Amino acid sequence: MTETAETTTQHGTTETPETSTQPGTTVPTTCRSPESHQHGAFDCFVSNSLLICDLLCDPGYAVKHGSRTSCTNGFWQREPREMICESSILLVTGGSMEGKEAELYSTD
Repeated sequence: MTETAETTTQHGTTETPETSTQPGTTVPTTCRSPESHQHGAFDCFVSNSLLICDLLCDPGYAVKHGSRTSCTNGFWQREPREMICESSILLVTGGSMEGKEAELYSTD
């Protein structure tokens, strides 16, 4: 049996399992949507009793070391608090001069 509650994130509304009980047991397990991060927010959805969350960073920021994690039976595959959005830059090369042009974009 699984109980769900609707939660609203900055990127939409998702159904998130709050507690569930494995068939044949009475031991509750918990997976909740992670709290928003500095410079980003988690967007979560449920698939096959798995809570899957993507960290979506604000413009000018990028996720360091992977943007997706999942939780089952109260255990995170990767701890959301370890996922961070850091300031990023964009390097664009190429152009009409046979690759001899480069442009660098930053929020600074």
